Amino acid sequence: MVQNTPPTGSTASSASTASVLSNKGVLAALIVVPVLFLSAIVAFAVWACCKHRLALKNAPQTAPLAMVFTDIESSTMLWEACGDDMGLAVEIHHAIIRKHIEEFGAYE
Repeated sequence: MVQNTPPTGSTASSASTASVLSNKGVLAALIVVPVLFLSAIVAFAVWACCKHRLALKNAPQTAPLAMVFTDIESSTMLWEACGDDMGLAVEIHHAIIRKHIEEFGAYE
């Protein structure tokens, strides 16, 4: 009876190849994950910087300067009494204020 057994070196070679491939996968993960993380941080920083610059486009550079504060009178009581409708009321309030901010070139 003849047994087909692989040569001793081929089993070791297969294990060695699997080990190398496994090590390459770990090495790739150790490189790729930090690169992706740093890329995300850089992308967020660029986005935040640009967003800040856009928000400041109408910021006053010289005097005169006026500050406007708004309030929905008795809003706490209204939230308690009409909570379902107050969300819409606040959205309408913000829309009106933002319309005037745009109209007059103001800054929020």
